[in-house]
Amino acid sequence: MYRTASALLAAILCAAGVSCGGPAPPASADPPRRLLSLAPSHTETLIELGLGERIVGISDFCPEVPGAVRVGGAHGASLESIARLAPDRVFSLQSAEAPTVRRLRSLGIRVVSLDPQSFEAVVEAVETIGRETGAEERAAHLATQLRARMARVGRSSEKRDRASVYVELQTSPLWTVGPGSFVDEALARIGARNVFDDLSQPYSQVSAEAVVARAPEVILSFASSAEEIRGRPAWKRVPAVARDAVVDDFPAEALLHASPRLFDGLEELERRLEPYLAAQ
Repeated sequence: MYRTASALLAAILCAAGVSCGGPAPPASADPPRRLLSLAPSHTETLIELGLGERIVGISDFCPEVPGAVRVGGAHGASLESIARLAPDRVFSLQSAEAPTVRRLRSLGIRVVSLDPQSFEAVVEAVETIGRETGAEERAAHLATQLRARMARVGRSSEKRDRASVYVELQTSPLWTVGPGSFVDEALARIGARNVFDDLSQPYSQVSAEAVVARAPEVILSFASSAEEIRGRPAWKRVPAVARDAVVDDFPAEALLHASPRLFDGLEELERRLEPYLAAQ
């Protein structure tokens, strides 16, 4: 009978032929066959690279993968469940110093920590995942495609004034996006300007008075209907409301996942906002 979960975990790892201590092993010359992802974005990237059949474990928040076992959340993953799956590569958003990552590495599991915060960093993460899985050629091809798509977005807007956009993430209280968020970068890439581009953090609470004072020309809301926004008495003089330039049905998740899917969201955002941006 094992007295602690740590003892059980160590026994499982040793039985699987994994080192029971010391630093994480270097990448093997042979492509890894058993992959585990602790983030939806990494799971999406692995699938995009044609590696879905190698995925043996996923987090509770990842998209469904046939045959893969769910091992808990990114921050509360079950180490015992991961160990039983004997992965030869784990992909995580957490830093190398995060407790879960440190524990897995100390037990001999190779963990690749990637948390891209920009469109270019997402492309670089694709390349890294390709190298780590032996899918370099597919990753290089995908990276070239993604960079080309980035370059195409916004070309038609290069000579026009940048319309100001207010992004509403939540109401009561109001939350919006600032520099460092994918949404802020996406707006800049399509030739628009985030009306709160001077915030000190990627996501922040703001006041209704501040939104009105900044007079956005377009509103992109993930939290409220256009009808509800038009019904706010103090907002009637906001240019976006006055000219009915409110988009309330764009899927927020399209600009949240740091995977190739993010570029679909970028192109869709340009398509959806183009009528309002062109009117400037």
